[in-house]
Amino acid sequence: ISRKKYDSFEPGSVFLGYKSIGNLFDVKHKTIIKLKTIFIDKVNEYINIYKSKDDNYIQKFPKKNILKGWYIRLKKGGGIDYHIHNSWLSGVFYSQLPAKNDSGTLDFSIINSNFKKEKEFTKSVKPNVGKLIFFPSSLYHRVSTFKKDKYRISIAFDVVPLWD
Repeated sequence: ISRKKYDSFEPGSVFLGYKSIGNLFDVKHKTIIKLKTIFIDKVNEYINIYKSKDDNYIQKFPKKNILKGWYIRLKKGGGIDYHIHNSWLSGVFYSQLPAKNDSGTLDFSIINSNFKKEKEFTKSVKPNVGKLIFFPSSLYHRVSTFKKDKYRISIAFDVVPLWD
């Protein structure tokens, strides 16, 4: 897969890095097809683990949905500002990181959710190659500044509901 064909520099949320354009899972390449299958299987496992819980997020999980994906390549000094996604469930998979990396964390927060300061919180997750993380798309998140000389490459995706 040619990176240049799918890369885009988007000022705003991604800084000093690149985000692929379009839906990565529309690419008909055996690696991408396999990755999509793995992600769908993992989403289904996630739902099955929590399906007996009395939780509307899982109980009302949309039965009809599509997977939209993209990759992010961050350079030294790069990151992603706080944002949310217009979908149901989001995920990120880490495919390339330099050894001994402690930067470029995935940070979750309710900072932009109109909560008073005493209720603000931030939870940081350290990226590791091969780690797959799920979170509600409505949860504010960012990628902290990446401080290494090699690229930080991740594949992110959303489970987007298809309502009747």
